[in-house]
Amino acid sequence: MELYKNLVLLRKLPLTIECTYSYDDYLLIGTKEGHLLMYKIDLKLQSPTEYEFKLHLLRSAKQFSRKPIVQIEAILEYRVLVSLSDQLISIHNLDKISFPFLSSLAKSKGASYFSLDISKQQTLSGQIQSTIRLCVAVKHSLLFFYWKNNEFYELRPAIKLPDMARVVIWVSNRLFVGLRNQYIQVDIDTGTVTKMFPVTSEPLIVPLIAERNLAICREDKTYIFDYEARPLLDCAITWTDQPLSMTDDLLFLVAIETNSLVEVLTNTLRDVIKDPFLQKNDLSSQLTRPLKAISKWCNRPGQLVLHSDNDIVMMKIVPNEQQIRILQNARHFELAIKMIEYYNMANNNSLNEFDNSGLMAGDEYDQLKLKIRKLHAIDLFSRFKFSEAISLFQTLKTDPSFVIALYPGILPDRYRSQLLTNEPIVHTPPLEGAILERGLLTLIEYLVEIRQRTQKQISQQQEQKQSSSATNDLRKLYELLSIIDTSLLKCYLQTNESLAASLLRIDNHCHLEESEMALKKRGKTAELIILYKTKGLHKNALNMLQHQARDGAAKNPAQARKQLIQYLQELGSDHMDLIFEYSEWILRQYPEEGMHIFIDDVYVYSQSAAWPKDDIVQYLESINPDLALTFLDHYIENLKWNETSTKMIDTLINKYRDSIRPLIALYRAELQQQGHNDNLMEILNTTYDDEKDAEYHYLRPEPAGQEPGKLGQLRRKLMHVLEICDYYTMETLSAYLLHDGLFEERAIVLGKMGNHREAVMIYVHILNDLEMAEQYCWKQFHRAAHCKGADRRVFYYLFEQCLRKPMRNELSKYLNDNTAINTFNMPLLLPSSIHAFLKDPRNQSILDNLDLNVRIAIAILAQHSTRINLIDAIESLDDRLPLQALYLILPPAIHHLSSNHNHSRMLRRLLKSQRLKVHQRRIQVEQASRVIITGTEICQACMKRIGKSVFVRYTNNDLVHLGCRDGYELMTHSNH
Repeated sequence: MELYKNLVLLRKLPLTIECTYSYDDYLLIGTKEGHLLMYKIDLKLQSPTEYEFKLHLLRSAKQFSRKPIVQIEAILEYRVLVSLSDQLISIHNLDKISFPFLSSLAKSKGASYFSLDISKQQTLSGQIQSTIRLCVAVKHSLLFFYWKNNEFYELRPAIKLPDMARVVIWVSNRLFVGLRNQYIQVDIDTGTVTKMFPVTSEPLIVPLIAERNLAICREDKTYIFDYEARPLLDCAITWTDQPLSMTDDLLFLVAIETNSLVEVLTNTLRDVIKDPFLQKNDLSSQLTRPLKAISKWCNRPGQLVLHSDNDIVMMKIVPNEQQIRILQNARHFELAIKMIEYYNMANNNSLNEFDNSGLMAGDEYDQLKLKIRKLHAIDLFSRFKFSEAISLFQTLKTDPSFVIALYPGILPDRYRSQLLTNEPIVHTPPLEGAILERGLLTLIEYLVEIRQRTQKQISQQQEQKQSSSATNDLRKLYELLSIIDTSLLKCYLQTNESLAASLLRIDNHCHLEESEMALKKRGKTAELIILYKTKGLHKNALNMLQHQARDGAAKNPAQARKQLIQYLQELGSDHMDLIFEYSEWILRQYPEEGMHIFIDDVYVYSQSAAWPKDDIVQYLESINPDLALTFLDHYIENLKWNETSTKMIDTLINKYRDSIRPLIALYRAELQQQGHNDNLMEILNTTYDDEKDAEYHYLRPEPAGQEPGKLGQLRRKLMHVLEICDYYTMETLSAYLLHDGLFEERAIVLGKMGNHREAVMIYVHILNDLEMAEQYCWKQFHRAAHCKGADRRVFYYLFEQCLRKPMRNELSKYLNDNTAINTFNMPLLLPSSIHAFLKDPRNQSILDNLDLNVRIAIAILAQHSTRINLIDAIESLDDRLPLQALYLILPPAIHHLSSNHNHSRMLRRLLKSQRLKVHQRRIQVEQASRVIITGTEICQACMKRIGKSVFVRYTNNDLVHLGCRDGYELMTHSNH
């Protein structure tokens, strides 16, 4: 279909046509013979695309001129006709039959061309006022006139040109002039002439009224300039042949070329750059002579008149709806939209210049524009211009589902077909390879942006009050978000697979079945597990992980087990059944790895920290008791003993006891089988009724926690728990430890309870280890220094226990089995300091006649005299003790007391001196800020003496009467 219809109005006219002018329904023809003909045309639409016409000759002025009529143009506002004939500008009456002569411009003698500029402005009263200017080319000059009172008056002095003007075009206050060999522009305000560029062909200039631009031809090329002569295109428009004549119409350029060839192209910049040509017609077969000129039909946009020497052709644009359809088919979508806007703007402004009224108004108008733009976007997509297409879809706020449907393999086939059924899709080659990847990358950018926008809309909807309509809108938004996320996942799988896992890890709305199908198709097991996890389908995920780890489906079973363990660690306490179900086989087959489910350091502060510990212990106990012990030990240790659950710690301690009991019994039995030592050694706790047994002793075991094998390891852990932790049942535990023969552990518990006397008694009389007893006392003594109200008499208890020799019945509760009895007869271990004191020759001479326990007690008293109350200690000694023994104790103690007394006196005096210095400094400060009133001081407000009045002293030392204070402060603020 053609945009313009060509209607031959006259053919073989017996006169030679020189020029034409057309307006409304009338056509004026100026001939070489000087005749002026006037025709009326009755034009009507016969079919949607075909016209029929009738041509009537109204007037024929044979005496209009004796010379050829070179140029004619009418001023319709004043109903006059301006003509150029015999090198003179004449004005004629347009309405009378013979076009009677009115006047002529004498100064225009020798004219070769004229150009009219008719501009309309609306006055304040609402009337339309026309300003008419005339430019006449006379030899090498341009003359300027303006119309007033039915006459032309000189507008400004003539402007000289370097050559004769062949074409002159008005654009605002500038003239664009074509000379014989160049184009120039003329500023009529200043008279400045500026060269533009040379030309070798006949100059041709056309104003583009719609956009206030102009087209200038040079040979077969046309350049577009703005009204300030700035080029608007980087390259020229190239015609099929050199244009002989050209004009603009609506948004088109129409040119006549050699052999009656007529070409139509768009003059809008975007379409000129892309594909400007719209129509090409060869009219040579319909005419007697070649066409030589084309001009616009005044007041009839879309209607042009062309002429040869003997023929007249009218080009009529098809009706509006057909125009839009033709432009759509030619893929000039933006031009189609501009045409719609052009027509409707003209229709809304009540410009009766169109044969056809505006297309439509309101919603129908917007819907048509939307439809064309959508077709434009689809066309861009079909030509693989993905970025431009997506950008236009976004501008149109197109349903994202439709945009996604343009890509194959993203949406389900049935849903995709449903979306595309009612759309005029341009059929395109299948997207594949690099083109498909490029398109998907563009789609990803679009989907990410739409996803963020949809999430924001959902947040806004949720903040508003929920109504039935709002709930429905929210549901649709969630459905859209599901489509977006699922499509985004499929795009990632085809372009960048590493991003698929990132999408699945965040809060997403991927459709489960579609996503599952896509991931399985690509063999993405890890991403499929993430999908199940985010959707809460943990059983599905665990089945896959277990299948990989246990059934050999994975290439690296160890790594598969690690993934299963990690997944179980991340489950919450609501899924304990799943945790127990899927951890059993790995705990039985790989217990060390399986225990990481419950004791891994990475997750101890996350989900697993909230798991029910009692259930875990019971579960692990059912599989392997050692696993329960490992769990409790690791769990409490990693909580840095801040666990406050007495039950948990009691359970851990009892597990240790249960594990230690058989091991320690075996260990002690082995020691007993090693026989008796033949060397007689001193035993501190030998009683008077036990002299016979004192000749033998039990082989001393290794210190608690240093036994060989697992026994030492377990006892170290148990003692560590008892020492560090404060939350366990100490009273009952002390008795249990006693029955187990765990005396070191019992001593720790007694110390926790504050029962230091019995704890020291265990070290001294049960374990016969004064070195451990002294270490215990030091530890408790230092601890009591930082704890208010703590018992600091531990060294006295050590002295007391060493001094006395307990009877067997006093220790009966410790001697409940043969093993304990044997420990009662172990050799004595002394600290190195006590051993050195006793072996000192000076001390031996004094202490030789004393019992061992007395000698040790005196040694302890001598070593720790500053930490033991001497009065209580001396009272505890036997009255029969020689005074020489006290000589070893009293001098160092008295020296220590004297030193403390002197230190206190010196400190008291230093504090007194410091107090006096502070007092002296205070007096100096007070004296420095004193005020002395002698009777001569002046009030800074009233300038009178202060005298004995109450006054105020300011920080700048100004003195003011109390009554003058307000005025002084006001004056001070105003000065500042």
